[in-house]
Amino acid sequence: MLNLYMNNLIDIEKATLILSGIYALKDGVFVIIMNYSEALGIAYKVRPFMELVNNQESNTPVIKNQTIDNDILVSLENISFSYNDLDRDSINNFNFKILNNQSIAIVGNNGAGKSTLIKLLCGFYQPTGGQFLWNKKIKYPKILAMFQDFSKFPLSVADNLILDNAAYENIDSFLTRVDLDFLSGKLDDVLSFEISGHDLSIGQWQKLSLARVLLHAEKADLLIFDEPNSALDPQSEANIIDLILEESKKKTSIIISHRMSVCKFVDDVIVMDNGQIIEYGNHEHLMAKKGKYYKMFSEQARFYL
Repeated sequence: MLNLYMNNLIDIEKATLILSGIYALKDGVFVIIMNYSEALGIAYKVRPFMELVNNQESNTPVIKNQTIDNDILVSLENISFSYNDLDRDSINNFNFKILNNQSIAIVGNNGAGKSTLIKLLCGFYQPTGGQFLWNKKIKYPKILAMFQDFSKFPLSVADNLILDNAAYENIDSFLTRVDLDFLSGKLDDVLSFEISGHDLSIGQWQKLSLARVLLHAEKADLLIFDEPNSALDPQSEANIIDLILEESKKKTSIIISHRMSVCKFVDDVIVMDNGQIIEYGNHEHLMAKKGKYYKMFSEQARFYL
């Protein structure tokens, strides 16, 4: 370009125009490369989800419908499970029967196997030993779970809530119940700061995941709440726990929580340690026993007395 200008083969205006075009082309190519790299990264992250969706049969829990007592929703028979990188069982010969319309709290120290047990129930993992026996009336169990590591989907408010193609009315009322009324009337708004939408705090995302569960709860056979109040302030926590306990009276439900106060309001409590049940009963029974549960509850209660 400089040679052309020096030899009077091109004037300064054309030289400037050509150089500007070259730089614009370079910037455009750079943007394309960056977007392509980002698209590859997104595709890599989405791949496990697509594998799950495209292979629903292989990811569905092994359903063995037995002629069991109609009062029993599912019976866990000698369930064991170990992760590939561990030399011990995370769940060890676990036996338990979950009754219809029973509310259960599962407590225990970190690493006791609580979340692993829930993922086995949901079919995310297959047990290395034992089996789940579901009530004969259930072909495929409809399990609705709210996990502590909930996802933040960069979608509209409505798409974050609705899981199927059914028509839902009064969605705004569910947002109001979880103290997200400022999103009422904004179901088409995108929830992602990165794409110029409305970003939410961690606590608000957690409330949104609860609203999703409440919206679909009527269709579920089993509700699971895994640390549902981990990111909430005290006032919000009280409201959310009230909602969960209210829903637990209508459906079979499991609540995993480090907040021991929840245990006073459920039917029964499972205390886990090293992948096993070490205590079981209602709050009054376990407090009178003065074992592991009594120590855990008393240790937490002393900060409030």
